[in-house]
Amino acid sequence: MQYKLALLALVGSAVAAPALKAREATAITGALGNINTALQGLDTSVKAFNGDAAQLGDIQAKSTAVQKAITDGTASVQASQPITIGDALQVQKSSTTLVTTIKSTVTDLTGKKAMLDQVQASPIVLMQLQMQKQAAMGLQTAVVSKVPAGLQNTAQSVSGQISAALDTGIQAFS
Repeated sequence: MQYKLALLALVGSAVAAPALKAREATAITGALGNINTALQGLDTSVKAFNGDAAQLGDIQAKSTAVQKAITDGTASVQASQPITIGDALQVQKSSTTLVTTIKSTVTDLTGKKAMLDQVQASPIVLMQLQMQKQAAMGLQTAVVSKVPAGLQNTAQSVSGQISAALDTGIQAFS
């Protein structure tokens, strides 16, 4: 009887393990997706900015939403378990999409720098970019720690692209 229970427990855990790993990957890709969505909202507000200081509140709110998405995402990733190689490919896709959105948002933001200077908002933008970079570094560390050892260099490379994009914005507003 005990043998059957032990066998059942072993089989049950073997069946449940892939589902748990998939949930871990979903937690990470979901976090990255939420950050991407928040960035898209910020980018839309940045693109719409025409130099009217009244629009700054919307940009500030969207920037705060990005910061919150990064912070929440970091907590979610930290709470997850390591993922499989197959799941890491899904995470890489989400990361690549995020890099593209970050680059686009930073490009659009730096394109509005002259207008932001006119309404004296550039120091605030700089501070927000610096805070977002700091938060992104925490997220990057968390994600890399969940990826299998053989893929951590690739994950760090993607992280480097995120840092580089944010650094471009920081340099532009410094």
